[in-house]
Amino acid sequence: PDRERDLAIIAEKLERISRIVAQVLNFSKQQAQRFEWLRLDEVVQELFFLLGHTFSTKNIMVRCLHPKHSAHVFMDRGHLEQILMNLFLNAVQAMPNGGSLEVRIGTKPSGATITVTDTGRGIPADVLEHVFEPFVTTRKEGVGLGLFVTQKLLAQYGGTIEVLKTGPNGTTLRVLLSSEMMARADE
Repeated sequence: PDRERDLAIIAEKLERISRIVAQVLNFSKQQAQRFEWLRLDEVVQELFFLLGHTFSTKNIMVRCLHPKHSAHVFMDRGHLEQILMNLFLNAVQAMPNGGSLEVRIGTKPSGATITVTDTGRGIPADVLEHVFEPFVTTRKEGVGLGLFVTQKLLAQYGGTIEVLKTGPNGTTLRVLLSSEMMARADE
């Protein structure tokens, strides 16, 4: 019985290591980028639709607030989707008992902003200063690459990400996409 238990633990750890290695390899691949003009509110709505079943089963209400003329960015669609997907899935995981997810799109002279607010359990203080480092996670099954990958992808475009607030009632993250890569829909 002890040997079977030990083998089960080893198999579980090997599977986790395999997932980690796959994520690292996927991140390190240099794929050809296909730049195109993307309307931020449309990409958010497409991802909300894609994650609709997850939001529904987890009892999470979502909404996207944006100006009448939502910002456009010139970047690779896959990169933008991965950035947003990482943020949305982190929010879902922070709200195991349901809650709300709000995405607010704005523009500033320095670029477009995407602010993601959830009503989850927040980021623990001891993790907060390391949250954008690789392999930092608060979940047992987590790998800790989501925010690290998000930050690295944004850096490729001159963008940044920051934690605006976190606490027991939720977290707010803000992504800034530089003005060099954006235009307004009415231009």
